Amino acid sequence: MSFLIVGHTHEDIDAKFSEVSRLLNTKDAEYFDDFLNVLKNAERITQLFDVKSWIEGDLNKVDHITQPLHFKFVSVDGGVKVFYKGVQSQPWSALNGNFLNKAPSGKPEILKPNFSKIEIDKNVKQIKALKLIFKKQDSTQKWLDF
Repeated sequence: MSFLIVGHTHEDIDAKFSEVSRLLNTKDAEYFDDFLNVLKNAERITQLFDVKSWIEGDLNKVDHITQPLHFKFVSVDGGVKVFYKGVQSQPWSALNGNFLNKAPSGKPEILKPNFSKIEIDKNVKQIKALKLIFKKQDSTQKWLDF
């Protein structure tokens, strides 16, 4: 498993966003429903699992994990050994221990939405400032109602 350096992601998802960009050059999407109509097979996600809370009690503290970009998981004697390295040319280093002290039990809960960091007044001001760029008369009101 590899993580690319920030700003250097050239993965399948980038190709998909390129397709979305091309579609939006030919079709207007001023509101979420418009956007979903532009995308083929788009699906609105209404729930997310709180994997962080579910797994954090079973995670071991792992030091120096901010730099490695490549991870290798190897089955060894019925367990899993983890190796890591920074850039591709570096040798693999064994991770002492493991990410998990045990497999998490049960299932993750549904994550409850947290809207506390949304600055409503600032967003309303921005929506009103953008009013002139909307082609559809009801777009501004849809965003204000949102």
